[in-house]
Amino acid sequence: IIPIYNTPNVDLQRCFDSMLDLEPISHEVLLIDDGSEPRVGDFCTGYAAQHPSFRYIRKENGGVSSARNLGISQANGRYLTFVDADDLIFSKVLAEHMPGLDAPDLVIFDMLLTQRGEDSIWYAFNLEEGPLDREQVLYQLCTASSISGPVAKLYKTQLLQANNMQFDSQFISGEDWMFVCDYVMQAQSFLY
Repeated sequence: IIPIYNTPNVDLQRCFDSMLDLEPISHEVLLIDDGSEPRVGDFCTGYAAQHPSFRYIRKENGGVSSARNLGISQANGRYLTFVDADDLIFSKVLAEHMPGLDAPDLVIFDMLLTQRGEDSIWYAFNLEEGPLDREQVLYQLCTASSISGPVAKLYKTQLLQANNMQFDSQFISGEDWMFVCDYVMQAQSFLY
């Protein structure tokens, strides 16, 4: 799910292109346009026309939370993830770590941050990769900002939809953290 609001075309191109390595996995990319200028819609519809796994959905401007919520309601896959329109996803890493049939409810990844031309890895946990328990995830949510946002995670779509979990559109900040906390309280299994 990619919420979009007046993102420059060059950033959209980079973001969308980063998802093309997902082709071996059955997937969809939901481009949720939150009332952008017409040039954004033109770019997105053109891109979606060339790539059948991309679906463009335009809505009235309501903020990033409402765009993500619409994406949750429209998602068809077993898992979903959120990607900001000016970010990249490492599709090969995601493809290599796609959960199997007895998969966890939440998969958490590290992030690579680029600021002022410098790359740094933002580690979600100071632990070895592997299973986690709810207490470890909640502790990290309450003591560090490394996993407070909705990105760099795989969520089970059915768990989100069955529990009607959404971002609170009334909040301008903190809604990400509240959404992740709500999901962690509903989830039963976790993997880093």
